[in-house]
Amino acid sequence: MQTLRRSGLAHRLHDVRLLVSEVVTNAVQHTRSPSFTVTVRMTHNEVIVAVGDASPEVPLRHRPQTGDEHGRGLVLLDLLADAWGVDITDHGTKVVWCCLNLTTAAGHPSPTQETAP
Repeated sequence: MQTLRRSGLAHRLHDVRLLVSEVVTNAVQHTRSPSFTVTVRMTHNEVIVAVGDASPEVPLRHRPQTGDEHGRGLVLLDLLADAWGVDITDHGTKVVWCCLNLTTAAGHPSPTQETAP
């Protein structure tokens, strides 16, 4: 996160934190994996977040209802990430990854920000 600040990209911290939080939360709540790995890598153009776990089950997108407390993780990935996917490893485990392009205009408005008409 300090690398984003030093690179003049502090305005993208919220998006990166939210992406990491969602992918990690999915691994914790929806797998029976005893452990998982988190990798956050920054290139000149993007931040790549990858979470690997021992489960071969691919995450499924849900259509949460207004009052639902869960089911929005992949919806948020669709909204915030420029790309995301799931890779199954040679060992039968999976890695859920997402990318945030740093060359585009500053992130998406937060739900509490108003946007101009």
